[in-house]
Amino acid sequence: MRLITRPSLSGVTCATFITLMENIEQVIFANPHDIEDRSVEVKRGDAIANLPYHPAVELWFDNHDRAEEAPDAMPGIKGKRGVSNSTARLVYEYYDSPLLKKFEELLNATDKVSKAKLTLDEVRNPSDWVLLSFCLDPFMGLADFHWQIKMPTRTLPSLSIG
Repeated sequence: MRLITRPSLSGVTCATFITLMENIEQVIFANPHDIEDRSVEVKRGDAIANLPYHPAVELWFDNHDRAEEAPDAMPGIKGKRGVSNSTARLVYEYYDSPLLKKFEELLNATDKVSKAKLTLDEVRNPSDWVLLSFCLDPFMGLADFHWQIKMPTRTLPSLSIG
């Protein structure tokens, strides 16, 4: 199974959780318009997280308004959709596995970033998971800013799988 998700902290967090719980052979990063205009090939049996529905998917997670337009009762579509702080939160709840408990700090940070519940200081002086989210998300527009990000004196939290 392949996983197609966004190149954002929520997408990476979804990928972390789903690859621990499913046999994922490849992770592909895409944006919503890539799914909608079919510029990314979605194959029968793929998984999609934090992106619009595609009829070929076997597993779909999404917390955006568009997820409400696709009823949970779609035949053969596993996963979870609905209102949530992040798609990663829905993945975490869907699997409800002790394997994912060690990622609660990452999950809480992902929720905070996804809902844009950052303080002014966190935006001006990002660190840890917030800094990582700024580096990952191409929509953050960091290229438009002409200020320097101070690197933290300690290392970022490690993310180990398995």
